Amino acid sequence: MFTDPCVAGKYMTDDGCVDCPENTFSENGASSCTPCSEGMVSGTGSSSCQYEPCQAGNYMTERGCQQCPVNTYSGPGALTCSSCAIGIGSPAGSTSAADCVGCAGGYYYSESGTCTRCPVGYWIPAGDDDTSDTFQAGCRLCPNGKTSSLGAGNENRLSLFGMSML
Repeated sequence: MFTDPCVAGKYMTDDGCVDCPENTFSENGASSCTPCSEGMVSGTGSSSCQYEPCQAGNYMTERGCQQCPVNTYSGPGALTCSSCAIGIGSPAGSTSAADCVGCAGGYYYSESGTCTRCPVGYWIPAGDDDTSDTFQAGCRLCPNGKTSSLGAGNENRLSLFGMSML
Protein backbone atom coordinates (compact mmCIF):
# COMPACT_ATOMS: atom_id res chain seq x y z
CA MET A 1 0.00 0.00 0.00
CA PHE A 2 1.17 3.53 -0.82
CA THR A 3 1.77 5.95 2.04
CA ASP A 4 2.87 9.13 0.27
CA PRO A 5 -0.03 11.61 -0.05
CA CYS A 6 -1.31 12.35 -3.52
CA VAL A 7 -0.71 15.75 -5.13
CA ALA A 8 -3.60 18.06 -5.98
CA GLY A 9 -5.66 16.74 -8.91
CA LYS A 10 -5.19 13.10 -7.81
CA TYR A 11 -6.76 10.92 -5.10
CA MET A 12 -5.58 7.80 -3.25
CA THR A 13 -6.84 4.34 -4.17
CA ASP A 14 -5.61 0.88 -3.14
CA ASP A 15 -3.45 0.94 -6.27
CA GLY A 16 -1.94 4.37 -5.58
CA CYS A 17 -2.67 7.91 -6.77
CA VAL A 18 -5.15 8.29 -9.64
CA ASP A 19 -6.17 11.41 -11.62
CA CYS A 20 -9.50 12.95 -10.64
CA PRO A 21 -12.00 12.52 -13.50
CA GLU A 22 -13.27 15.42 -15.63
CA ASN A 23 -15.51 17.95 -13.78
CA THR A 24 -14.05 17.03 -10.38
CA PHE A 25 -10.99 18.25 -8.44
CA SER A 26 -8.90 17.48 -5.38
CA GLU A 27 -6.40 19.17 -3.08
CA ASN A 28 -3.11 17.66 -1.83
CA GLY A 29 -3.55 14.42 0.13
CA ALA A 30 -7.14 13.75 -1.00
CA SER A 31 -8.75 10.33 -0.67
CA SER A 32 -11.54 11.30 -3.11
CA CYS A 33 -12.39 13.96 -5.68
CA THR A 34 -14.96 16.74 -5.21
CA PRO A 35 -17.49 17.44 -7.99
CA CYS A 36 -17.36 20.92 -9.54
CA SER A 37 -20.21 23.28 -8.61
CA GLU A 38 -22.98 23.86 -11.14
CA GLY A 39 -21.78 26.04 -14.03
CA MET A 40 -18.15 25.12 -13.45
CA VAL A 41 -15.92 22.60 -15.24
CA SER A 42 -12.50 20.96 -14.96
CA GLY A 43 -10.29 18.67 -16.98
CA THR A 44 -8.97 15.29 -15.84
CA GLY A 45 -6.45 15.63 -13.00
CA SER A 46 -7.54 19.16 -11.95
CA SER A 47 -6.86 20.88 -8.66
CA SER A 48 -9.69 23.38 -9.17
CA CYS A 49 -12.75 24.15 -11.29
CA GLN A 50 -13.36 27.13 -13.57
CA TYR A 51 -16.51 28.71 -14.90
CA GLU A 52 -17.76 27.26 -18.17
CA PRO A 53 -16.86 29.47 -21.15
CA CYS A 54 -19.57 32.05 -21.80
CA GLN A 55 -21.96 31.74 -24.71
CA ALA A 56 -21.94 34.40 -27.44
CA GLY A 57 -23.60 37.63 -26.26
CA ASN A 58 -22.09 37.24 -22.77
CA TYR A 59 -18.71 37.90 -21.14
CA MET A 60 -16.83 36.50 -18.14
CA THR A 61 -16.77 38.33 -14.80
CA GLU A 62 -15.59 37.28 -11.34
CA ARG A 63 -19.17 36.10 -10.72
CA GLY A 64 -19.48 34.13 -13.95
CA CYS A 65 -21.06 35.00 -17.28
CA GLN A 66 -22.95 38.27 -17.66
CA GLN A 67 -24.95 39.51 -20.66
CA CYS A 68 -23.24 42.13 -22.84
CA PRO A 69 -24.97 45.50 -22.36
CA VAL A 70 -26.73 47.56 -25.03
CA ASN A 71 -24.49 48.78 -27.89
CA THR A 72 -21.94 45.96 -27.40
CA TYR A 73 -21.52 42.36 -28.58
CA SER A 74 -19.36 39.27 -28.00
CA GLY A 75 -18.60 35.89 -29.49
CA PRO A 76 -18.42 32.64 -27.49
CA GLY A 77 -15.85 32.47 -24.67
CA ALA A 78 -15.42 36.27 -24.45
CA LEU A 79 -13.75 37.95 -21.49
CA THR A 80 -15.11 41.37 -22.51
CA CYS A 81 -17.72 42.82 -24.87
CA SER A 82 -16.77 44.82 -27.96
CA SER A 83 -18.43 48.19 -28.59
CA CYS A 84 -20.43 48.97 -31.71
CA ALA A 85 -19.02 51.76 -33.88
CA ILE A 86 -20.12 55.31 -33.08
CA GLY A 87 -23.55 56.09 -34.48
CA ILE A 88 -24.84 52.50 -34.51
CA GLY A 89 -25.98 50.22 -31.74
CA SER A 90 -27.24 46.81 -30.73
CA PRO A 91 -29.60 45.29 -28.17
CA ALA A 92 -28.22 43.71 -24.98
CA GLY A 93 -26.87 40.20 -25.55
CA SER A 94 -25.80 40.79 -29.15
CA THR A 95 -23.49 38.13 -30.59
CA SER A 96 -21.61 39.86 -33.45
CA ALA A 97 -20.76 43.18 -35.07
CA ALA A 98 -23.51 42.38 -37.60
CA ASP A 99 -26.01 43.00 -34.77
CA CYS A 100 -24.85 46.65 -34.64
CA VAL A 101 -27.19 48.66 -36.86
CA GLY A 102 -27.85 52.29 -37.70
CA CYS A 103 -31.19 54.01 -37.40
CA ALA A 104 -33.24 55.78 -40.05
CA GLY A 105 -32.81 59.52 -40.46
CA GLY A 106 -34.30 61.46 -37.54
CA TYR A 107 -33.64 58.57 -35.11
CA TYR A 108 -30.67 57.70 -32.91
CA TYR A 109 -29.71 54.48 -31.16
CA SER A 110 -30.51 55.06 -27.49
CA GLU A 111 -29.06 53.53 -24.33
CA SER A 112 -32.21 51.40 -24.09
CA GLY A 113 -31.17 49.63 -27.29
CA THR A 114 -33.84 51.03 -29.59
CA CYS A 115 -34.05 53.64 -32.33
CA THR A 116 -35.56 56.78 -30.78
CA ARG A 117 -36.78 59.97 -32.51
CA CYS A 118 -34.69 63.11 -32.20
CA PRO A 119 -36.43 65.74 -30.08
CA VAL A 120 -37.82 68.98 -31.53
CA GLY A 121 -34.93 71.35 -32.29
CA TYR A 122 -32.54 68.49 -33.16
CA TRP A 123 -31.93 66.36 -36.27
CA ILE A 124 -29.70 63.55 -37.53
CA PRO A 125 -29.26 61.98 -40.98
CA ALA A 126 -29.47 58.20 -41.42
CA GLY A 127 -26.31 56.36 -40.33
CA ASP A 128 -24.66 59.52 -38.95
CA ASP A 129 -21.56 58.84 -36.86
CA ASP A 130 -20.10 62.35 -36.71
CA THR A 131 -19.46 63.30 -33.10
CA SER A 132 -17.91 66.70 -33.81
CA ASP A 133 -21.21 68.61 -33.59
CA THR A 134 -23.24 69.36 -30.48
CA PHE A 135 -25.42 66.32 -29.78
CA GLN A 136 -28.35 65.70 -27.50
CA ALA A 137 -29.25 62.02 -27.26
CA GLY A 138 -27.23 61.39 -30.45
CA CYS A 139 -28.88 64.17 -32.49
CA ARG A 140 -27.44 67.40 -33.87
CA LEU A 141 -28.65 70.73 -32.55
CA CYS A 142 -30.37 72.69 -35.32
CA PRO A 143 -28.28 75.62 -36.62
CA ASN A 144 -28.93 79.10 -35.20
CA GLY A 145 -32.31 80.47 -36.19
CA LYS A 146 -33.68 77.08 -37.32
CA THR A 147 -35.78 74.40 -35.67
CA SER A 148 -37.12 70.98 -36.59
CA SER A 149 -40.12 68.76 -36.13
CA LEU A 150 -39.90 65.63 -34.00
CA GLY A 151 -37.65 63.11 -35.74
CA ALA A 152 -36.09 65.35 -38.41
CA GLY A 153 -33.64 63.38 -40.54
CA ASN A 154 -32.70 65.84 -43.25
CA GLU A 155 -31.18 69.32 -42.95
CA ASN A 156 -33.52 70.46 -45.74
CA ARG A 157 -36.44 69.72 -43.40
CA LEU A 158 -35.30 72.34 -40.89
CA SER A 159 -37.16 75.61 -40.92
CA LEU A 160 -36.70 79.13 -39.64
CA PHE A 161 -38.27 79.81 -36.26
CA GLY A 162 -41.90 80.82 -36.71
CA MET A 163 -42.15 79.32 -40.23
CA SER A 164 -44.04 76.14 -41.01
CA MET A 165 -42.00 72.95 -41.32
CA LEU A 166 -41.77 71.08 -44.62
